[in-house]
Amino acid sequence: MPSDSLKRVEKLLEEILKKLERLEELLLLQNDPTTATALELALSFYLPVHKAVKTAREVVELLKDLASQDPISRAIVEVLAASDTELSISELTRRVRKLRGTASRRVIAERLRRLEGRGVVELKKVGNVVWVRLKRGS
Repeated sequence: MPSDSLKRVEKLLEEILKKLERLEELLLLQNDPTTATALELALSFYLPVHKAVKTAREVVELLKDLASQDPISRAIVEVLAASDTELSISELTRRVRKLRGTASRRVIAERLRRLEGRGVVELKKVGNVVWVRLKRGS
């Protein structure tokens, strides 16, 4: 039989979950790309809300300057913006797959070359590994 303190914790957790679900509903009703991106990042990568919002602003700003906003390039920019470090193409592909549900290393590499040409990302080859980072503030 659960103790009173365990029952209180369970009740608090249920209340928190209800509030989070309501918050998600409200955010999804917003027709704002920053809000939608922040929600997606927070849920996919378990980012704290303040970091997700900051990252989403950066992503939206970067993407508005791109002529083509295909979903894969957008996911690449979102993943790189959410990362505090540079990523290998393999790790980037894993994270894009987590975000989108599907991703191919070949397609990611192709989109990276396009994004590099547009000055959005930097690629650096070290041995057999290609490291990718977002060009921030460009």
